[in-house]
Amino acid sequence: MYNPRVESLRNAIVRYLARRGVAQRAIARIMRIDRGTVQSVLRGKSGHGFGAVVVVRRCPRCGGLTTWPCRLCRMKDLRKDLRNENR
Repeated sequence: MYNPRVESLRNAIVRYLARRGVAQRAIARIMRIDRGTVQSVLRGKSGHGFGAVVVVRRCPRCGGLTTWPCRLCRMKDLRKDLRNENR
Protein backbone atom coordinates (compact mmCIF):
# COMPACT_ATOMS: atom_id res chain seq x y z
CA MET A 1 0.00 0.00 0.00
CA TYR A 2 1.23 3.46 -0.83
CA ASN A 3 2.35 5.52 2.15
CA PRO A 4 3.49 9.05 1.24
CA ARG A 5 5.45 9.53 4.47
CA VAL A 6 7.47 6.36 3.98
CA GLU A 7 8.10 7.12 0.33
CA SER A 8 9.22 10.71 1.00
CA LEU A 9 11.56 9.48 3.75
CA ARG A 10 12.95 6.83 1.40
CA ASN A 11 13.49 9.46 -1.32
CA ALA A 12 15.23 11.80 1.14
CA ILE A 13 17.60 9.04 2.24
CA VAL A 14 18.39 8.10 -1.37
CA ARG A 15 19.17 11.73 -2.24
CA TYR A 16 21.28 12.13 0.92
CA LEU A 17 23.37 9.05 0.12
CA ALA A 18 23.84 10.20 -3.48
CA ARG A 19 25.06 13.63 -2.29
CA ARG A 20 27.56 11.81 -0.07
CA GLY A 21 28.98 10.10 -3.15
CA VAL A 22 27.53 6.64 -2.63
CA ALA A 23 27.09 4.78 -5.93
CA GLN A 24 23.56 4.12 -7.17
CA ARG A 25 24.05 0.35 -7.03
CA ALA A 26 25.24 0.64 -3.43
CA ILE A 27 22.24 2.81 -2.55
CA ALA A 28 19.92 0.22 -4.09
CA ARG A 29 21.62 -2.55 -2.11
CA ILE A 30 21.57 -0.57 1.17
CA MET A 31 17.92 0.48 0.79
CA ARG A 32 16.82 -2.86 -0.72
CA ILE A 33 15.14 -1.21 -3.68
CA ASP A 34 15.62 -1.49 -7.46
CA ARG A 35 18.35 0.48 -9.17
CA GLY A 36 15.64 1.92 -11.42
CA THR A 37 13.86 3.29 -8.36
CA VAL A 38 17.10 4.96 -7.23
CA GLN A 39 17.52 6.50 -10.67
CA SER A 40 13.91 7.72 -10.70
CA VAL A 41 14.30 9.34 -7.29
CA LEU A 42 17.50 11.09 -8.33
CA ARG A 43 15.84 12.32 -11.55
CA GLY A 44 12.89 13.61 -9.55
CA LYS A 45 10.40 11.25 -11.14
CA SER A 46 9.67 8.97 -8.22
CA GLY A 47 6.50 9.25 -6.24
CA HIS A 48 2.80 8.85 -6.44
CA GLY A 49 1.86 10.00 -9.94
CA PHE A 50 5.52 10.62 -10.91
CA GLY A 51 6.41 13.74 -9.01
CA ALA A 52 2.92 14.73 -7.92
CA VAL A 53 2.75 16.06 -4.40
CA VAL A 54 0.27 14.12 -2.30
CA VAL A 55 -1.21 16.16 0.54
CA VAL A 56 -2.39 14.05 3.46
CA ARG A 57 -4.22 15.85 6.23
CA ARG A 58 -7.15 15.57 8.60
CA CYS A 59 -10.56 16.23 7.13
CA PRO A 60 -12.34 18.96 9.12
CA ARG A 61 -15.68 17.26 8.46
CA CYS A 62 -15.06 13.60 9.35
CA GLY A 63 -11.65 13.73 11.04
CA GLY A 64 -10.19 11.06 8.76
CA LEU A 65 -6.54 11.21 7.70
CA THR A 66 -6.82 11.31 3.93
CA THR A 67 -5.76 12.95 0.71
CA TRP A 68 -7.48 16.19 -0.07
CA PRO A 69 -10.33 16.57 -0.95
CA CYS A 70 -11.59 13.94 1.46
CA ARG A 71 -12.56 10.82 -0.47
CA LEU A 72 -14.47 9.38 2.46
CA CYS A 73 -16.77 12.40 2.72
CA ARG A 74 -17.18 12.45 -1.07
CA MET A 75 -18.28 8.80 -1.12
CA LYS A 76 -20.67 9.35 1.79
CA ASP A 77 -22.22 12.30 -0.06
CA LEU A 78 -22.58 10.25 -3.26
CA ARG A 79 -24.24 7.38 -1.40
CA LYS A 80 -26.58 9.82 0.35
CA ASP A 81 -27.51 11.40 -3.00
CA LEU A 82 -28.17 7.98 -4.54
CA ARG A 83 -30.40 6.99 -1.64
CA ASN A 84 -32.35 10.25 -1.95
CA GLU A 85 -32.83 9.77 -5.71
CA ASN A 86 -34.22 6.27 -5.22
CA ARG A 87 -36.92 7.46 -2.81
